[in-house]
This record gives sequence, structure tokens and C-alpha cells, in this order.
Amino acid sequence: MINQNMNRKIILHSFAWKMLERAVTLGSGLAVQIILARILMPQDFGSLAILVAVINYASVFVQGGLSAAVVQKKELDKTDISTLMILSQGIALIFYILLYMLAPVISRYYELPILVSALRVMSLMLFLQAYNAVQTALYIRDMQFQKIFLRSVIAGPVSGAIGILLAWRGFGLWSLVIYQLCNTGLLVMMMWIDLKYRPGFAFSWKKAKAIYSFSGKILCSNLVSGLGDTIRTMAIGKTYTSAQLAYYDKAYTYSLYSVQIINASAGGVLLPVFSAKQEAQSAIKAMARRSVSLLAYFVFPVLAGIAASAESLVKVLLTEKWLPCVPYLMIFCVLRAFGTAVITDKQVYTALGRSDILLYFEIGSLALNLMFLCFSIRIGLMAAAAGAVFAEFFASLILVFVSSRLYGYSIRERFEDLIHPLAGSAVLFAAVYAAGSLPVQEWIKLGLQGCIGVTVYAVCSIAGKDKNFTYVCAVLKKKNLHKQQEAFYD
Repeated sequence: MINQNMNRKIILHSFAWKMLERAVTLGSGLAVQIILARILMPQDFGSLAILVAVINYASVFVQGGLSAAVVQKKELDKTDISTLMILSQGIALIFYILLYMLAPVISRYYELPILVSALRVMSLMLFLQAYNAVQTALYIRDMQFQKIFLRSVIAGPVSGAIGILLAWRGFGLWSLVIYQLCNTGLLVMMMWIDLKYRPGFAFSWKKAKAIYSFSGKILCSNLVSGLGDTIRTMAIGKTYTSAQLAYYDKAYTYSLYSVQIINASAGGVLLPVFSAKQEAQSAIKAMARRSVSLLAYFVFPVLAGIAASAESLVKVLLTEKWLPCVPYLMIFCVLRAFGTAVITDKQVYTALGRSDILLYFEIGSLALNLMFLCFSIRIGLMAAAAGAVFAEFFASLILVFVSSRLYGYSIRERFEDLIHPLAGSAVLFAAVYAAGSLPVQEWIKLGLQGCIGVTVYAVCSIAGKDKNFTYVCAVLKKKNLHKQQEAFYD
């Protein structure tokens, strides 16, 4: 049963562990990707982007929104869990056979012979992802983020070391494939050790139907959502070279890394919290407002700093062979800002059982993305990137209107919650970008840009009397916290 006694201490403790887990997972993953990018050629990452696009979309069918269903369901027993495991593994088998047969077709389409064997091997990820998705959801349901962290802190570095060793020995694309498999495989093995979460062999069609009646809408939503990225990746891969796809995809991925630590942490913690409060709309609105404002307060300056120092970042971390990805990285930071502003709303809809709204939203978002992609892809890759940003902006704007109607989070209130982080981040961007012209070595310049960004943003927070800054200070000091909570939206 979902824990109904979620006080501030439990939420903050869970958020801290979830954020630490995301930081370790994404941090180690980013470090491995950086090392691999320095060893391998962009063409290898272009081929990987095609593989990931195909397999990730197939995994949407396999996972089927089951994670959210596990967290949201008020009562869950061992039969529910084993039923989900059996079904997800069965679906994984079907899609593995399908991808195995389609591998030669995909290879001929892109004129890349190596994709045949690479896709057949990497498709084994489907079985691992199906298992891992349900197990992770069970930990999230019980707010056991410390256990997730302990497993991630082992799996990431170990699998990364294997991938780097293979890349150093000249395995090229295969080093990336094995790295992906090892990472998820190690997580599955370590979760298997936990006897509490081992699946049984009980199966119930009645329970399967009950769970899939909720997760089915999320499945459709995720299918529509993932289709846009899949089509964009495959269209760019066909229209342009593997290297150009790699520059585009690397910028898209790294911009995602920059927000995932905070956004994924908040999302993982907020869903069970909102689910526990799903009958109290006023409480959900208050938590949603604080979440939106605090997420923006931390994410916006990170995105602004990355965009302003993109050239130095790429030169220092990836070497100059990756410089063509700089303009894409800058523009995708804007895209991530729009997504951050509405990520809380998606958690609220799921907690309230309104997964149908997410489905309609993703259909509209897909239509916008495809429309902009059709007009822009022939113009150039930069036009395609700009089109993705415009599509994200209009889709997010629609979601803001929906939230104002569904649970009373008005447009005016959202503007009030976002204006201070947005203004401070704009000043930060100007200061950090100006520092990019300093005549010093790149790594020194990057360090100076980071220090300048932090200082400028802190000064803006204090001078602008940002309530987020005051609230964070109160949490850290554990002083006058109740008073700060009451005054947060006065």
C-alpha cells in the first residue's frame, strides 16, 4: 500500500537519495561517454544513435507504462508483480524476434552492414529493461531510493570500465553496445539478490487487465512521445551522414544529461507523493507550485551556464573533433527549459489517474514535431533543431493551459513562480558568455565561467529576494521552515 504518512522529512530524505542516485548514474554515465567520445569516432556514435532509437521505441511496448501503474496502484500483491513480470518478458520476446528479423532491412536502409549483428545483440536489452522497470518501480513505491543508489553506484562504473577497455582495444561500436548491456544487466543481477522483490510464477488475467487498464493509456502516451524522437533520429540518419547525426544526437543527449539529475529525481519522488495526496486538490496545487519553482530555480541556471560555455565545454571534455555539436547544444538547452517547466504537471496527471491527458498531449506534441521536422530537415540540421525547440514550446504552453483548468494552477501563478529563476538565469548567461572571450587556456576559462555563473546567480537571488533561495536556506539550516513554507506563495 502507498505510504500515506509522507511528511517533509520523508520527502526530502527520498529526494536526496534519488538525486544522489541520479547524480551517480548520470555522472558516471557522462564520464564514460566523454572518455568514449575521446577514443572513438563520431561515426560510431551515429550508428549507436540509430540502434538506441530503434530499441528504445521497442522497449516502450515492453515496459508499457508498468512502472507508473506499480507506483500509482493503491493495493499491490505478489501475484500482481509476477503477472507483470511474465507479461513484460513475453512481450520482450516477441519484439526481440521482430527486431532480429528486421535487422538486415534496417542495415540496408542506412547502408551500414555492422547494424545487423549489433542490433541483434543490443536487442537483448529488451529483456533486461522489462525486468528492471518493474523492480525499480517497486523500490520507488516504497520510497527505497537508497537501495537504488547502492546498485547504481556499482553498475555504472563497472560497466563503464568494460566499455572503455573495449574501446581502447579497438572494438569501436561494439564497445558502446557491450557497455549498454552490461550496465542494465548488472542492475538486474543486483536487484535479483533482494529476495523481497523476486518475482514468482503466479499469473492472473484479471489482475493483468486491471493494471493494463491504467497503464494502457500511459503506454499509448509513451509510444506517441517516443515516436517523435525516433522518427527525427532515423530521418536525420538517412538524410545526413553518420557523423552529422552524431553531432546532433550528442548535443541532444548532453542537454538531457544536464537536467536529468534534478528532473528525474523530482519526478521519481513526486509521483508517490502526489499519489498519496490525490484526493486533496489544494495540497497537490501547493506542492506542484513549489516543485515547479524550485526545479526552475536549479535547472534554468544550469542550462544557461551550459549554453553560454558550450564551446569551452566541448573543447575541454570532448576535444575539437566534436566542435560542430556546439550550436546544437546551445539550442537544445532552451528546449530542456520548456520541458522542465511542465514536468511536474505530468506527475500530477499520473497521480490523479488522468493518463488520458498525457496521451492527448503527446499526440499533439508529435503532430507539432512532425510538422516542424517536415519543413526544416531539408533546410539544414540547425533548422531541424530549431523546429524541435518550437514544437516543445507550443506543446508546453498547451499543458500549462490544461493544468490551469484541471487543478487550478493558473498561468499567472506559473509566471510568478518562473520569473525570478528565468531572470537570474538570463543575467548568468550574459556574464558567462562574456567571460568566454577571456584570453586564457580553455580549462582555466571553463573554471572561471563556472565560478562567475554561480556568483552572479547567487547575487541575483539575494538582490531579487527570490523565495526559492530563502526556502532552500531554511531547509539547509532547518530554521523557521514552517514560516517559510507558509510565506512561499504570499
